[in-house]
Amino acid sequence: MHIAVLITVFNRKAKTLQCLSDIFLQEGIEEFVVDVFVVDGGSTDGTPIAISEQFPNVHVCVSEGLFWAGGMRKAWSEAMTFAQDYDFFWLLNDDTHLYRYALREAMNAHLYAHKVYGKGGLYIGSTISPTQHIFSYGCRKLIKRGYSKAIKLIPNGDFQYGELANANIMMVSREVYDTIGGLCTYCTHGIADYDYSLRATNEGFPCLATPNYCGECEDDHGHNWKSADTPFAERVRYLYSPKGLAYKEYMQYIKEFFPKEVFVYQIKLWTKTLFPILWDRIKK
Repeated sequence: MHIAVLITVFNRKAKTLQCLSDIFLQEGIEEFVVDVFVVDGGSTDGTPIAISEQFPNVHVCVSEGLFWAGGMRKAWSEAMTFAQDYDFFWLLNDDTHLYRYALREAMNAHLYAHKVYGKGGLYIGSTISPTQHIFSYGCRKLIKRGYSKAIKLIPNGDFQYGELANANIMMVSREVYDTIGGLCTYCTHGIADYDYSLRATNEGFPCLATPNYCGECEDDHGHNWKSADTPFAERVRYLYSPKGLAYKEYMQYIKEFFPKEVFVYQIKLWTKTLFPILWDRIKK
């Protein structure tokens, strides 16, 4: 089987090289034809050169100014330009340390999906914080269809079905790609992985969390709002920034998948911006 690995990177040379090393150390990887596509967003720390020197078979493309979603779309495009016969697309974050059985977990999920659902799907490897030893990224299940509130699917030894997936470790079967294509075009940085898993499940494809943790990654997002000490103009810029609250993109996402909550999210996002002290109290 043929796998395209998709990664976008920026100024994290050591983590990027570790991630690439983890890929080629996967158990059973010799059973697959694996092409790795890395899009560098214009790193100044020598990342592209280091990749070419240590991993000469990795396809490296430098495209400045791209954020995460844009970089991943570019990587996907590079893969499809290189070959058309991929059976899987493996989306990875370069700050994720893969366990050696991560690929095997995804392939077991593919067999399970065909056995239970009669089709391929998305297979999500959860990550654990290496410092706090708790769930950091992975898959979530909506509590009620049509509403955004969801619960984390903590690995429990069984496959679990969810709808909201992080793409830190996300295997996409060709069946999904042939139906919904790649990542959405309206997202610049974040949200695109949630959009993708929701579009896939809305089309009837299973989104499965693997039974075991597949890697380690620190949840470094912290609070997604600025404190009251931050100047108002900066808070407003953060509201609209792709690496902040990405207001326009996030509201498009909500309108698309959770239209009943549009007004609620408008209030939430503006409250974080206009009244951060109040939001601090609400979150406490």
